[in-house]
Amino acid sequence: MRQDREDEIIEKEKDVKDLQQQRFGTDGDLYKKQEKAY
Repeated sequence: MRQDREDEIIEKEKDVKDLQQQRFGTDGDLYKKQEKAY
């Protein structure tokens, strides 16, 4: 039971990291918008 919960948390943290990279990484959405603005 506890191990399942820990696995869920680890999976969610991985998802968050991927989403952050997608939005704020060097090839992310925010970076592209800044490039377009200048």
